[in-house]
Amino acid sequence: MKAIGVDASPFGQDFDCVHTTDCSLNSKRNQTMSFDDSTTCAQIPRAEAIARLNDCLRITGSGGVVVTTTGVKALPGFDVTTLIDALQRYAAFDGDNDPHGERDFGDLDVFGAELLWKIDCYDLQLEYGSADPADPTVTKRVLTIMLASEY
Repeated sequence: MKAIGVDASPFGQDFDCVHTTDCSLNSKRNQTMSFDDSTTCAQIPRAEAIARLNDCLRITGSGGVVVTTTGVKALPGFDVTTLIDALQRYAAFDGDNDPHGERDFGDLDVFGAELLWKIDCYDLQLEYGSADPADPTVTKRVLTIMLASEY
């Protein structure tokens, strides 16, 4: 595992999103497949489709890149494993920090500091915002971890 940097994923590489069988998402149609009857699909809300892709990045490192600011890396006691663990365990989503239900923002208290993290969705060239954040084939996610004072 490499150290988190401004252009490095803490998970060791830039991943493509991987969907697990317990919550598979057909991104082109925002549908969840029923594994009992593969021809039956249920429409899932757009915000939930985006949230699942955001969770994929936050929890597994898949589906985008994770970066930190130099301020976070300079904290006394900074340890990439501790930071990843805190990010993966984060579940304090509420109406204040997640008003759209996309699970794209949160706060962490780690290394004696208040940190914020935010997921932004860009086009594949990282030049513009994504035309459709619910579609991973046209979206590159960037999860940024920063000091609250850097926001």
